[in-house]
Amino acid sequence: MAMQSNLTRPISGIVNAHSDLGKSSYAANNCGVATIDEFRMHSSAMGAAQIADDYASGPNTLPVPQLSVATAGPNLVFTWPDYIAGYSLQTSAKLGAGAFGAPAAVSAFVLTNGAFLIKVPKTSQQAFYRIVK
Repeated sequence: MAMQSNLTRPISGIVNAHSDLGKSSYAANNCGVATIDEFRMHSSAMGAAQIADDYASGPNTLPVPQLSVATAGPNLVFTWPDYIAGYSLQTSAKLGAGAFGAPAAVSAFVLTNGAFLIKVPKTSQQAFYRIVK
């Protein structure tokens, strides 16, 4: 597989002369002999792990981050893969409908070793956490 990561052309700079799905630009070609079940466009090149997660999640489903939690001194440390961006951490003292919604009091997101990392101070209170997009 080849990948070029130093492209600087914006998507608006792409000529849209031949961008049909399932249709040829040549009249002699037989068109419409296939069905497209799903079509995805990505805003950047995908790495091998992202492609594997996308494929494993199946059609009509987006990959869900694999959230890991560990303790480090006075903190809980939450991590998930860096290719699944746009999530935030929420907390709640209970579970159930409508329980979540409050953002967790967190340190800044850190991107390290291919993962997002967030530290949350441990307390003596019971707390539940989730990441949401």
